Amino acid sequence: MYEQLQQNAVEEIKRLATFLKTPCDDKLANLIAEKCSFQNLKNATLKVKKGEMSKILFRKGMVGDWKTHFTVALNEKFDQYLQRHPTTSMNTYDI
Repeated sequence: MYEQLQQNAVEEIKRLATFLKTPCDDKLANLIAEKCSFQNLKNATLKVKKGEMSKILFRKGMVGDWKTHFTVALNEKFDQYLQRHPTTSMNTYDI
């Protein structure tokens, strides 16, 4: 999950490598974390893609930033949708 990746990118990368049965030591995990950091990906996208969509795609890279874009009414509507359409995901989110 994005939240876990933000908290400890290196450990999440190593966990993914284990799942994929791919070798990944600390040095490689640190390199991947650096190259795939939010800021590096945002900068690369802005250099490659000059359109307005590039600016919208990467906003701040902060956990919970969605709250600044949801009104109370929109959040309630979203909650109602989720109650009607339960997910099969076992993930929990800290909000």
